[in-house]
Amino acid sequence: MHQLTTQDWSWIVGFLLVAFGLALYHSRKSSQSIEDYFVAGKNTPWWILGTSIVATTFAADTPLVVCGLVVTQGISGNWYWWAVVPSGMLGVFFFAKLWRRSGCLTQAEFAIIRYGPERAKVLRLFYVFYHGVLRNAVTLGFVNLAMAKIITLCTPFGKWEALSFCFVLTVIYTILGGIKGVMWTDFLQFFLAIGSAVAIAFYAVRSAGGFEVLRERALGHLDDSGVLVSQADYFPPAMTSEWWAFIIFITIYWIACTPTDCNGYAVQRLLAARDEKHAVWGYLWYNVAHFVLRSWPWMLVGFAAMLLPVYSTAEAIEDPEKLYVLTLLETCPAWLIGPALASLLAAYMSTMDTHMNWGASYLVNDFYKPYVKPHESAKHYVYASHIATVVIALAGLIATSQLSSIIQGWGMVFGLLSGMGIVGILRWTWWRVTAWTEIGCMIGAGLATGAMQLFAPEVLFPFTLLSIVPVSMLGAAIGTFAFSAEPRNVLVAFANRVRPPGPGWIVPMDLPSEGPASGFPVIVESDEPHQSPERQRRADEQIRYRAEGLLRPTMCWLMGTAAIYCAMFGVGDLLLKSKLRGAGLCAAAAVLVVVVGLIYRSDEAEC
Repeated sequence: MHQLTTQDWSWIVGFLLVAFGLALYHSRKSSQSIEDYFVAGKNTPWWILGTSIVATTFAADTPLVVCGLVVTQGISGNWYWWAVVPSGMLGVFFFAKLWRRSGCLTQAEFAIIRYGPERAKVLRLFYVFYHGVLRNAVTLGFVNLAMAKIITLCTPFGKWEALSFCFVLTVIYTILGGIKGVMWTDFLQFFLAIGSAVAIAFYAVRSAGGFEVLRERALGHLDDSGVLVSQADYFPPAMTSEWWAFIIFITIYWIACTPTDCNGYAVQRLLAARDEKHAVWGYLWYNVAHFVLRSWPWMLVGFAAMLLPVYSTAEAIEDPEKLYVLTLLETCPAWLIGPALASLLAAYMSTMDTHMNWGASYLVNDFYKPYVKPHESAKHYVYASHIATVVIALAGLIATSQLSSIIQGWGMVFGLLSGMGIVGILRWTWWRVTAWTEIGCMIGAGLATGAMQLFAPEVLFPFTLLSIVPVSMLGAAIGTFAFSAEPRNVLVAFANRVRPPGPGWIVPMDLPSEGPASGFPVIVESDEPHQSPERQRRADEQIRYRAEGLLRPTMCWLMGTAAIYCAMFGVGDLLLKSKLRGAGLCAAAAVLVVVVGLIYRSDEAEC
């Protein structure tokens, strides 16, 4: 166990003072209304919101898991999140701007404009307790678990002593700053975390003998069957369990279980964007930083750790997820320990603050305000938001006590999201999706995930998806076709408001309307000053925009996905394999980026 020095503590305390200073600076503005508290007045530039999303994914658990995956499965084990690249690019080229157009305060509020104020009540409550409470609690649980591993390895404190301290600090500064304070602190945390990760990787690689030794190891060795195997391969050996997991990741997981339409905490950032362009650019920057920049330092630490004495210690053998911290303590000079631990604390806080604020936004804006206390002052709802933040944090502590590993928590989250990736695409692109489609999908995913935990705990993620996804999609299908379509006036008002692309919004003329589409702005008014109410109603129920075609954004999506993969593997080749091939892949990525830029700009010019 490392004994923290005065220098180490000074770095940690210094970071906390800066974080609290930013929270206090933004506290006055964030306390004016829940719009300021949860979406920063909808005036956030792309570079802040994109970096904030990256910082949230840059949690304390992620370096530990990525390092552990490299040690136990090789670099190819990272298809767990590499497979999400197509999903991220869908968000960039199709959905980021649509979220900003919606003008919602939360994703749960989106249900009201998509399905109508009456039919979306049940779905809105599902969002509050399924995503706002349950999903956030599990996420906070495995992030807490990661921080507990870090603290118990580096300090004399016990697990619950340390978590209680971190819990109180994070809750206080999240309450003070609101989402604007959270995003600005995330911005600082990202650069501290990425700088420390690079420094840790440098010393780990140097202690392992340098890049030449790592490149020699990357060439691999022959296994008992004569097959060349390397921990540095991007793809697992064929017909192994890792291979079948890879097949599930690239066929089922990415489209069924990941945020294809940017859902989750990313949506909160997109709704806070200054305008549609800032939403798109922010989400693009997040994807580049997330996949190309942030992960290779962690993978290098895992690759180097296998050549170090720390790899054979009892703690590493018992729990490979601890190797990242053990390597840090073993290889880094004393002056780096403090900044490195401060960066891991920053990573922890950047995820905790986001999920607490996001979960609280659901509890207040989509439950407390509309159904419990609908006519209170803005200050009242801000105070309620503070209490809701504490409630979400406490739910996370309860979840922490029930989790045994970080990877178990990851599997539970994506089990709960099973099917929502497909539904997330369809609700924007097809009028026939109903509120019960989403409810059926969530019920199916929740029941199937719980059943797998109870009756088949030996089945590991992602193989659990082979059972969970079909059940969730069956629930979605029942919710779609066993219930009537949403009212025509609601569907048309939604289409006119967000202007979704493609032919999926040719709403049948004979579809009945039900009451007013409450809260929807009038997009175009008739030129006739005096017309009958019936004629006015029919005029209001017409699609009044030209739908964008799908060809160009689809081309941008495909080439953008290829560009991210080329850049990601190009960096890996430059570090561990062929420098020539790495340079070629990076050059190909640059060419694809230029082509995507030209197509996207021409598409925008025509719209």
